[in-house]
Amino acid sequence: MNYSIEDIMERAKELTTKPEIVVRAEQMLLDPNISFKDIAKVVSMDPGLTARAFKVANSCFFGRLSKAKTLTEAIVTIGIKGLYSLVLVHLIKEYYKTFGLQEMSFWNHSVSVSISSMILATEKGLGEVEDAMVSGLLHDIGKDILNSAEPETYADITRKVRCNGISYALSEQELFGFTHAEVGFELAKRWNFPEHIQKVILYHHNLFCLRQIEKESPASFWLTSLVNLADTLCIRLGMSIKTPQNGFGWGDVEAAKTLGFSEEQLTELEPVIKTRIEEEKRMFD
Repeated sequence: MNYSIEDIMERAKELTTKPEIVVRAEQMLLDPNISFKDIAKVVSMDPGLTARAFKVANSCFFGRLSKAKTLTEAIVTIGIKGLYSLVLVHLIKEYYKTFGLQEMSFWNHSVSVSISSMILATEKGLGEVEDAMVSGLLHDIGKDILNSAEPETYADITRKVRCNGISYALSEQELFGFTHAEVGFELAKRWNFPEHIQKVILYHHNLFCLRQIEKESPASFWLTSLVNLADTLCIRLGMSIKTPQNGFGWGDVEAAKTLGFSEEQLTELEPVIKTRIEEEKRMFD
């Protein structure tokens, strides 16, 4: 069967149509005259989003000395950009509520990569924790679209990845003629994600191609390297369908060298990150 990205997007319309909540969030957050109290009034109409705002604001990543007691305090802590990221997180979580084991394994991996990305960003003092959060969560969104459009075919791909040790990208290329990174990039363009997040989704498995535009977009390069390293860490920690290759060493990981992490640092960070994922994943519940 011949596939096209356009056809896949059409058949996964439930996921690929830009939801009204995202459109409203964009309009609200781009309004220079809107106040945090006005934003809090809108957010308070959605109990799930309200709860998630408190969880994220009171997580260790934002360093509050005392817990936010009001929704306005929580939103001030997260910031405008962080709140938009939170809307995307909330939306994707709602999508996963009605799906099965494969979809939940994708969700759990994405959450783990998101938290790992935030930890690595904090460790290196790179700032932009909100970008690390949402980029980690969205890096594999193309898998969800492909799985939604072609569930039986994608189940076969997952079996190949698990049993034969090949990559998702290689198996997808063989069966579809394109990869989840390209499909996710198409969604990111349609939804007008910030350009640096679009590039994370497109290049998170291909740092070589990303290096060609490093000077043009250094923020994209660093953020993509961060997510690539977080993804590798989560595979190492067993938080993925894939398993680490025999003879794996951090010295061979390009993203680790790019970000200046030594083999010793990452070996020490592995158990720390595993514990932190368990502690902080409630942000996404």
